[in-house]
Order: sequence, then structure tokens, then C-alpha cells
Amino acid sequence: MVNFKLANSFFSLNQLIKLTSQKLILPFYHTISEHRLPHISNLYQIRTKIQFENDLDYLCKHFKPISIQELNNIVYNNQIIDKPIFHLTFDDGLKELYRILG
Repeated sequence: MVNFKLANSFFSLNQLIKLTSQKLILPFYHTISEHRLPHISNLYQIRTKIQFENDLDYLCKHFKPISIQELNNIVYNNQIIDKPIFHLTFDDGLKELYRILG
């Protein structure tokens, strides 16, 4: 997951959107855990529950969350995006995710 606060220290969010013309972001996570996970710690950045909640707070403050159906409509109908939006996914959802957030 991108460190949004670090990214914002170089450019404001509005500047990044203007520079890239991107109003859609698709953040993804692999797992959330309060403990070191040896089987994936060398593969992915592991976010704690608090870090994940902070990420969500940031995303929801600056972007509108959209469903997969809304994302499909935007992509397949070439809809113009007027406000910043995001669709969050969990790739390779692991059992830790179910235990922490379930």
C-alpha cells in the first residue's frame, strides 16, 4: 500500500491528480496482521489493523469509495470521472485477514 502521507509531502493530492489526470485509484492489500508473518513478510508490506484503519480514513476523506459494479460501469461505458474515486481490494486474501477483520 502506498504511504499516502509520504506521497503528500512531495505533492498535494490535487497536484497529483492534475499531473496524472487520474481520478481513479485501485489500492490493494494482501493481508493485515498484528504479528510478523514469516511466510509472507519478505514478499509484502504487512499493515497492522491501525495502519489499515488510518489508510481507510485517508482514502475516504479524499476519495469516494465505489463498488465493483460501479467500477465496471465506468470502465465498460467509458464514463468520465468527475471526482476522485477508489475501489479497494484484497489480493491473495489470507486467513490472517479473516481473523483480524472478521
